Amino acid sequence: MARRRTKIKKVETEAVASSNLKNQGVKETRVGDSYISLALGIIVVIAIAAVIAAFVRGNRYRVSTPPPTEQIDISEESVQRTYVLQEGEGLWDVAVKFYGDGFKWTELVKANKLDNPDFIAPGTVLIIPALQ
Repeated sequence: MARRRTKIKKVETEAVASSNLKNQGVKETRVGDSYISLALGIIVVIAIAAVIAAFVRGNRYRVSTPPPTEQIDISEESVQRTYVLQEGEGLWDVAVKFYGDGFKWTELVKANKLDNPDFIAPGTVLIIPALQ
């Protein structure tokens, strides 16, 4: 009977300890339970890391090269100059002013497609072509 009493006492002690732990919010675990919890925790951490990595990778700024543009020649020769003819001026005067040579007045006639180079009204806008 002495054996029986110790066994009963041991069971009572375990029951009291178990009820005290339950009252404190602590759950008894087995060795298998802790491995399952550990494995599930690792899976959750890996899943969160994968989501964060995908978010960061997707938010990178994409730098692309713009499509090639055509080069525009903006040298002084390619820019078309104009001149407004003043009262008392003729093509000779304009040629001397822009080319330094009055004999280049024929270039002005060609560029402006003038029918009568002897008579040009003041205020006429003349195209001054670049000489080749």
